[in-house]
Amino acid sequence: MITEAGIRDEIKPIEGLDWITALRAPAIRPLVEAGKIQLSFFDERDLAEIQSPDYPGERLIVCKNSLMATRRARPSWKPPSARSIRSWRPRRGPGAP
Repeated sequence: MITEAGIRDEIKPIEGLDWITALRAPAIRPLVEAGKIQLSFFDERDLAEIQSPDYPGERLIVCKNSLMATRRARPSWKPPSARSIRSWRPRRGPGAP
């Protein structure tokens, strides 16, 4: 993954070279809260183009990832705690000591 500094120092100076980056959840949340991204954008397609003053001169393409939405909606699996592992005892069948 390339950093903002890497883009600024290494990629932007190269004329004719464009790039694609991805925003992470902390950067996406303010766009949603400001109404820049709405679920209705995805009614016909899973892609939409938006603009934001937070990203001047940049083309923002947003994508609805249905697979990730399904995964996030499921309760997450949590591994057993060390305490529950220590207290676990195998069941013994009839006649076992």
